[in-house]
Amino acid sequence: MASFAHTPSIESIDRRAKVPEYQAIASVEVIVLVDARVRTFETFERVSADEWRNIKHHRGEPLILADPAITLTADEIFAI
Repeated sequence: MASFAHTPSIESIDRRAKVPEYQAIASVEVIVLVDARVRTFETFERVSADEWRNIKHHRGEPLILADPAITLTADEIFAI
C-alpha cells in the first residue's frame, strides 16, 4: 500500500508523477491519496496488472481495505 497526503502545492505532483510511479510497482495493490484540507480521500485499487479502479471517498467515510485488511475511521485518518 502506498499512501500520501495532499497539500495544495503538491497535489498535482502526486497525481501526475507519484500515482503512475506507484502503479508501475507490481507489488503495490492500493494507493491512498488523502486531502486533509477537505477531509476526503481517494483510493486507487489494482484490478489487474494494468487496470486500476479509482474511488473517491466522501467526508466521514471510513477507509476499508481488503488487502492488507485495514479499516480506519475518518477520525483516525485525519487525526493530527
